[in-house]
Amino acid sequence: MQYTLIDQYDNLTTIERYEPPITIGWEYIVQGCRYGGRTQAEAEQVMVRQVAAKTPYRDFIQIAKHLGYHLVSLDKEGNAYLRSGNVPQGPFEGEGDGSF
Repeated sequence: MQYTLIDQYDNLTTIERYEPPITIGWEYIVQGCRYGGRTQAEAEQVMVRQVAAKTPYRDFIQIAKHLGYHLVSLDKEGNAYLRSGNVPQGPFEGEGDGSF
């Protein structure tokens, strides 16, 4: 089965494995910063709390839309397997200029 790895520089590599990797943790990567946890939900909570403290974005949807993210699972060897992600989008008409 093929898996996509992501490194610390956001480079992607496809590898072939005969057995699925054992997930031991999760990380959200937002603009090069990593926010991790033992579960996906825990990693999301850490990411939202820390990003919200530094930016005007207060929830996952705002962060995903305006900053983008990668969700990765981690295995015992320290490999990060790309699971999902989103590139920053916008601006959209009517945002930030007071119009509707």
